[in-house]
Amino acid sequence: MLDDFDDAPFLSNASFLMSRPEFEFWMAADAASRLPVDRQNFAAAAKRNLARIRDKLQLIEPGAEIASGIRAIDTSGHTAGHISVEIVSGNETALVLGDALMHPIISFAHPEWSPAADHHDPERAVAVRKNLLARLASDRSLAIGFHLPFPGLGRVEAHGLAYRYIPAT
Repeated sequence: MLDDFDDAPFLSNASFLMSRPEFEFWMAADAASRLPVDRQNFAAAAKRNLARIRDKLQLIEPGAEIASGIRAIDTSGHTAGHISVEIVSGNETALVLGDALMHPIISFAHPEWSPAADHHDPERAVAVRKNLLARLASDRSLAIGFHLPFPGLGRVEAHGLAYRYIPAT
């Protein structure tokens, strides 16, 4: 996480985890050419930011157990090595979604729609969204997401042929 003002790490004592496939995609010499034209500038920014934290960055494989009860889930498609994080404690499960579900209405009501941000493998991103939503609705796990409205956590329920997000109260 970089501070926008001086490019210094905002959390200077933090360590970081990232999926190896994601890191390798962004650090590849041809990363920009593998992106849509309107997103090619992301590659240079990613390389710059990852280089700044590389000594504090641990690469993990999708599916890896990060710590007891915390596991990286392969949700690639949006990006090459996108992961979500599953947290299990007793009978409770929470999924930290990252960018797997990017809009609190559209991603749930129309998981088959692929936003431009799904720049790696849009078809896989659609399948991942559908699987995540089905799982979240079925097992009633807590969904946690940066793109979800305050408080950023809630549940998913089936709604007709699609789903809807119900914020936690």
